[in-house]
Parts: sequence; structure tokens; C-alpha cells
Amino acid sequence: ELDQRDARNVDREVQQEVALAQQRLEHLAVIVARQRLFEELERGAIATMPAIELLELHVALMDAYASGDRDRALTLYERSVPLLLIQAPYRMRLTKLIMKHRGIISCDAVREPLPEMDRTLERLVLELYDRLGDVMTVKAAEHA
Repeated sequence: ELDQRDARNVDREVQQEVALAQQRLEHLAVIVARQRLFEELERGAIATMPAIELLELHVALMDAYASGDRDRALTLYERSVPLLLIQAPYRMRLTKLIMKHRGIISCDAVREPLPEMDRTLERLVLELYDRLGDVMTVKAAEHA
């Protein structure tokens, strides 16, 4: 059993550990998945780990938000939402479809058992992607 003096020492040690942990947490970087990116930026996130198909859009969004241009960041986020909603169930199928469309890869086959996209959905995905042309500026030839 702890006597009162030992209990005070333990309490003091716990308080010191808590204070140390709070100092460390002040420097913790919050990195988020992209489906909730704008909401998480509003909560203090400082980075994202997006899939590659919308990389330039996410860089522009992060740059706008970091520079205080919240309206531009929100507009970019709004423009990405249709593709993000489609990407949720199709995952790598959408990513590879866009990468093939951009000329970055030649084959869009996936190994994972994912739902198939029919031609109508593929056309819609590519149309939505092409509407982001002012933001998605890196061309396949630039990767070579």
C-alpha cells in the first residue's frame, strides 16, 4: 500500500508525465485521408495522403488553405467531391482509369476484387476529371 507521501510522489510524477505529453502533442502533425480533407483542415490537419489521380488538385487545395485562401480551397474541394464519391467503392479502378487516361500507365487492370466500372461510368469519370483541366496541369510527357 502507498502511504500519503508516496501517493503525492506518484501524483506529482503523473502530472509531470502528462505535462510532458502535452508538450509533445503540441508538435504533432495531423495527416488525413482525403474524403474528409476540407473538414479535417478546419479541425487543424496540416497534410493529406491522397491517391495520385488528383495530386495537383490536392496540392492546390493545400496551398490555398495554407495561404489563407479558404474560399479557393473550399471551391477546389467541392470540385473534387464527385470523383471522391465515385472513388470510394471503386478505389484503384478509378485511380488507374485516370492514370491511363493521362498516359502515365498503359494498363488499368487491378488485382483486388473490386466492383467493375461500366463504360457509362468510365465516361463520366473521365468527363469529371477533364473538367479539372485548369488544376490538373501535369501531362504524361512531363513524367518521362
